[in-house]
Parts: sequence; structure tokens; C-alpha cells
Amino acid sequence: MLVLQAARIVWNEINQLPLLVRIGLALMPLAFLGDVVVHLAPVAHHHHAGFAPQEHIAHLLGILAMVLVLAGVVIDGAFRHRSRRRSSHANR
Repeated sequence: MLVLQAARIVWNEINQLPLLVRIGLALMPLAFLGDVVVHLAPVAHHHHAGFAPQEHIAHLLGILAMVLVLAGVVIDGAFRHRSRRRSSHANR
């Protein structure tokens, strides 16, 4: 029962996060798994700078996930800051 309650609490917390953050957090495990698979799989031939194209894609997916999380946090913070400033100016 405690596990279900903890899962509900975590799910509610995740649902309160901004959309870009949730998308980025969903992409991170996929990028991690892709990166692990690509690095562990035997590659017949490397291309640019010793990396196969699949390795570049896996790394770019991880970077994209991190950028989405950061953008979601910054955009949400900017909107909250702006709405707080407007409400404080309206009360004067």
C-alpha cells in the first residue's frame, strides 16, 4: 500500500512539472539506453572522428533531452516571475 501511495505522490509531482521538462525527462532514459546499446554493440566501421552515426544520434538525443529540461525550467520561471511582477504592480 505504501508503494502505491508513494507512486501516486511521485506521479502527481511529475504532472505539476512544465511540459518541456516532462518531455525532456521522458527522453533521458531513452537517450541513456540508446547510448549504452550503441557503445556496447560491435561496430563494423567508424565514421567521423571515430564515432559511428548511431553514436552521434544517441549523444544528440541526450543533449536534446537536457536542453528541453533546462528550457522548460527557464520558461516556467520567467512566466512565474512576470505574473508575480504584474500582480505586485496591480496591488499598488
